[in-house]
Amino acid sequence: MPLAAIEGPTERHIQQGSILAITCIVHHMPHSAPAHILWFHGPQNIDYDSPRGGVSIQTEKAARKTVSKLMLSTVTLDDTGEYSCAPSDLQPAVVNVHVQTGQIQQPVKQGPGLSGAAVTASVSSALLAMLLVALACVKCRVFA
Repeated sequence: MPLAAIEGPTERHIQQGSILAITCIVHHMPHSAPAHILWFHGPQNIDYDSPRGGVSIQTEKAARKTVSKLMLSTVTLDDTGEYSCAPSDLQPAVVNVHVQTGQIQQPVKQGPGLSGAAVTASVSSALLAMLLVALACVKCRVFA
């Protein structure tokens, strides 16, 4: 029997302005892939023509699995809520998304497909600092 599931935790927290990515996986028998997969934010259908804008949906069908990815650019507080993928003739899979504003005091658990922009920025700063120290060290050895 085909089954739809959203990858990662069922409760997600994401920083305002980030990119939200949700992946829906449908396992099915060969030649019985769902005809289509619809995405919803609450009761509202999400597609390329959505008034929100910044919507990307990619669906790939294979022999025993169909994968659909929803991406929303520059999330706002209005993007908070329940998201579901609804494959034709199957129960929808659901995830709750919480968009947060301001500085995060504690690390936020992030599921697969959620933006790690804050983590990337701090790692980039650390790598830049290490590179500058290494260059200074090389200069010391060259001119010594």
